[in-house]
Amino acid sequence: MSRSRKRRIWRTVLIVLLALVVICGGAAYAAQKLYIYYRDFDEAFIPDNDAKTSISIASGSTTGAIADKLEEFGIIESSGTFRLKARILGLDTKWQAGTYQLGPGMTMNEIMEALQHAKRDTKRFTVQEGLTLAQVGEKLAKEGIVASEEDFYKALELEYGYWFLDGVTGEYADPSGKISAKGNRLEGFLYPDTYEVYEDSTARDVINKMLAQFNKKVPDSTKVTLAALNQKLGTNYTLRNIVTVASIIEMETYSAAQDGPGVASVIYNRLAQNMNLQSDVTVLYALNKTGGARVLNKDLEASYSSPYSTYGTSFKGLPAGPICSPTADSIKAALAPIDSNYLYFCVAADGSNRLLFTASYQEHLKNAKAWQKYMYGD
Repeated sequence: MSRSRKRRIWRTVLIVLLALVVICGGAAYAAQKLYIYYRDFDEAFIPDNDAKTSISIASGSTTGAIADKLEEFGIIESSGTFRLKARILGLDTKWQAGTYQLGPGMTMNEIMEALQHAKRDTKRFTVQEGLTLAQVGEKLAKEGIVASEEDFYKALELEYGYWFLDGVTGEYADPSGKISAKGNRLEGFLYPDTYEVYEDSTARDVINKMLAQFNKKVPDSTKVTLAALNQKLGTNYTLRNIVTVASIIEMETYSAAQDGPGVASVIYNRLAQNMNLQSDVTVLYALNKTGGARVLNKDLEASYSSPYSTYGTSFKGLPAGPICSPTADSIKAALAPIDSNYLYFCVAADGSNRLLFTASYQEHLKNAKAWQKYMYGD
């Protein structure tokens, strides 16, 4: 290799090395300047200023919108600086809606930390077991949990992505006439419990909270228990069928944990023999009457045309759907009936609220007569 060519090669190597030094040095310098800038723009806009301003951040607000509002209210000096820092820290999706007390004496970090942890006002409500959708809507509207009954009933028609609602469609409007068939498909699935929701929660938020609680109480693993029950009974019941049975148990018993499995046994035994269930609580639901009311013969006749009544010959089998919101105990009872030949049950005439079960119609008539005399003096 000639001497001149070697010189050219070494010159090229030196140029490359020099370029790398310049680049690395420039990068280091730039990094140093960025650090200094990043450190400096965490300082408070007006240090030692303790004044606070109430700032409301709406749900879905972008970083830019938040930054502009903070600058407009004199909380920060530059919205651009806020946006840049939020981008560097990856906070664009971390902001929470709410009302905050912020001031120019707070550092940028303090402001950004606050905006990620909203302190929102909440409100509590309780939905008792055994209430219907119509009763729940009336109660929540009266307590100011939802804007109005109509708002709640309309939100029932929306889609909610829970496994237990797969394939559940609305067939009949509720007997009160307030809820459409589509909305009424959620009857039985709004779990009765005590809840806490944000003050600005929508009717959809409230319903979703109750459905989420149902999902917690009746997890996906319930499918296994349901499959075992169907195998035992030789049936093909869906979860909605089970919730329907549970809703009857809820209304027929004062203590589902104690008497529920017995009531479930009576229901399944009567269905197996193609008998009408003849449950008075289904009549009350069909006629939109308050649970616990006395069912008269005229009520039975008036209910014959309803798909929710279990009297008459028009509709054999289970009612068209659940008749109230049952508890987990009632649902467990519906999934675990006792083994029996019982076809009837009646409340004992001793004030204990326990149920008397029998396979004999004559014995049932005797128990029913004693209960009527105890309750009404008939």
